[in-house]
Amino acid sequence: MTNENSFREKGRAVFLAALMVMSVVAMSAAFTGAVAATNHDDLDEQGADDYLDSASTFWEGQHLLVHYDDDDYADDDEFELRDVDDNSAGSLVDQFSLDDGAYVIDTEGLDGNYVIEDDDGNIANINDGELTDSESSDVDNNDFEIAQQDFDAEFESDEVADSNSDFEVEFDSIRNQYDVNVSSDDLDEDDLDELLDEIGLSNEVDDENEVATLKDVSDGAYSLNFTDIDAGEYEFNFDVTDTAAESSATVNVTESAAADLSFAESDFTEERSNIAAIDIELQETSDAHVQIGEEDEVNYEVQLQVEDGSDDGNVTLLVDTTEMHTADDSAFWAAHEEDDVSVEDYEATSDVLEGGDYTLSLANDASFDDEHDTAFFTLNDRTELADDAVSIYTAPDDVEDFSDYNDTTVTSTDYIAQNDTLLATVDTTSLFAYFDDADEFSDVDDTLELAIVEQDPGPNADPVVFNATDNDFDVDVVDANQSAGQLIFAVDYSEAYDGSDEFELETDYDLEFTVSDENAFAEDNESAASEFVVEERELEWDDTAEEVPNSDSAIVTGETNVAPGTEVTTRARSTGNFTTTSDTVVEIDDDGDRYFEAEYDLSDYAAGTEFTLTANEDEESAEIDSVLVDADEAIITVDADAPSDAEVGEDVTLDVTISNTGGTSDEVDIGVVIAGENVDEVTTELESEGTWSNSYEFTADSEGDVEWSVTAGDYDEESGVTTFSDDDKSDDDKSDDDKSDDDGADDDGAADDGADDDGETDDGETDDDGSPGFGVAVALAALLGAAMLALRKQN
Repeated sequence: MTNENSFREKGRAVFLAALMVMSVVAMSAAFTGAVAATNHDDLDEQGADDYLDSASTFWEGQHLLVHYDDDDYADDDEFELRDVDDNSAGSLVDQFSLDDGAYVIDTEGLDGNYVIEDDDGNIANINDGELTDSESSDVDNNDFEIAQQDFDAEFESDEVADSNSDFEVEFDSIRNQYDVNVSSDDLDEDDLDELLDEIGLSNEVDDENEVATLKDVSDGAYSLNFTDIDAGEYEFNFDVTDTAAESSATVNVTESAAADLSFAESDFTEERSNIAAIDIELQETSDAHVQIGEEDEVNYEVQLQVEDGSDDGNVTLLVDTTEMHTADDSAFWAAHEEDDVSVEDYEATSDVLEGGDYTLSLANDASFDDEHDTAFFTLNDRTELADDAVSIYTAPDDVEDFSDYNDTTVTSTDYIAQNDTLLATVDTTSLFAYFDDADEFSDVDDTLELAIVEQDPGPNADPVVFNATDNDFDVDVVDANQSAGQLIFAVDYSEAYDGSDEFELETDYDLEFTVSDENAFAEDNESAASEFVVEERELEWDDTAEEVPNSDSAIVTGETNVAPGTEVTTRARSTGNFTTTSDTVVEIDDDGDRYFEAEYDLSDYAAGTEFTLTANEDEESAEIDSVLVDADEAIITVDADAPSDAEVGEDVTLDVTISNTGGTSDEVDIGVVIAGENVDEVTTELESEGTWSNSYEFTADSEGDVEWSVTAGDYDEESGVTTFSDDDKSDDDKSDDDKSDDDGADDDGAADDGADDDGETDDGETDDDGSPGFGVAVALAALLGAAMLALRKQN
């Protein structure tokens, strides 16, 4: 079929095609305009740093975006930027209109408060860059401030070694947060990357312009890594990205000397179960690599990296010998908290390391190809616990740590006053690794035990045992001093309870420390113990307080069992005459006796004045009636003491002290009588505050009481009794009483009922009344029995 379209038809087709093309182009143009109109508030597209806001502060040099609200303004509206003068719109600074709905204000050269005024004379309110008509010419809160940003960048010194990975630059500005461009003509993008890898700020490096941008910088010091930066002088430029603020600083990079690493000793020795210390010296470097052991030789090897964070040229590597076989990070650490130790590689074992020599190697890199030094690490076997390793102490204050221990008074003892602190020490050269991080004994490995054990449970009974490992009582680990070889514990005995029995006062206990044979470093059970008793608290005035000289330094004393160092408040009070106080502390004398002593000025009061003395500590008090005596007279008192009980044949001692607490000396006749015999008679001159002392030994070869007495002229006397008994003698001679003679033939149960059996007469010899045989009572009973039998036969 032949195509016969006319010229007109062809023309129409061309016109329609052109119209289509034009419509497509027009539509594209329309859509492009719409997109542009919707992006008038985009900071990046508008090339702005921030949105302008009323009542806000901005920085000179920033580019601030404003755009209009369709309800208030249009593209052809004109606006004026004016400064603020006396809270009103002032001089004209700039005039602008909103092209395509937006305008960017360049703040360069501005400094002060400003407003934007529309062509009606109203001050625009600005929120996130959007202008709205305030319909008022008042400034109110519609102004904004443009401030000058000060900025300074400074290096910690003018020189840095090319091995320094922690060289600080410090930024300072009145602005809270900002971005900074960093550049140097002599550093490329790779140098900048390495320089900033430890700075701690988000940063981007522009490879083309060789500029690094630090994000969200605040005032402070930041770390730069100059490792492997070529030696030479470098000028750094620091420019705030959105303001005119800038600073520069110059530093000279020097070539480091070669690193030098060494062990402080050729052989480090420690006992197994302790913490070993290996000292490493570092010069011209801050890190090193250490190897302990060699797998081929001892089936153990661990490689560590140490870092000298304190920059003192030394790292002390600490090794927990109870855990080092695991090669766990927790088994290795640095003595200085700023230094660091980490495990890099290891060949571990399942059992604790045996005693022996382990090689040490020190290198500058993890390959150990560049070995700097070697040494030996010698592990010695544990020294067993000594039997007398445990000692008991008391203190008046609570003790939880070594600071408390140093601040209180600590006294060696075997008795504790109720509620005083019981401290225990264990002298040992090992086991310290178990206590390094322990605050309480219950935190320690359960192969170590601390127990309170009853000494005398009685016949056919097991002793009561309180075990700290089982939480029967609390024990604080006060100190674990490996160099001093001593463990210190604070034992809370007061609430000891094993589930059935409670701790009792006036009962003898042992405090026992045990290393079980299940411990990896012990072959057999090891234990050490020390005995103690907890007594009821006592506080009383002694006899010297009954008469007190009226001197300006009258001394009165009292006796107590509370811990030395306990504070005691005393008072002397005479109704209508005086009330005075004296604070003192409990002390201990050469004989181990605890006492308190108060001093008063009573020189203004006459002899014969009666008064009351009181003494108080936290829990106990004491009171005694006293009288003032002439300070110019001698006051003589006797203090004598001997054991109340002893065994036959045992030597006992009577200790005698005669004291003069008066204000003048006197001649004193001293007499000592033991068992009715005058064992000493002496006359001595006792000076004021003077004493006379002596000791006398005596014994007895048979059971009974031995009386003794001590006199000091007409001044004072003291007496007592010591009872001697024979513990080896059998009670009642039972073998004769109930077997040999008492066979039942003549025994009707009436006579041998125990009522008259004192354990000394039923031995077939002489009775208490001296009659032979059975004695008077038995003879009378026999006669009576015979008479009754005769009467029965007659009947």
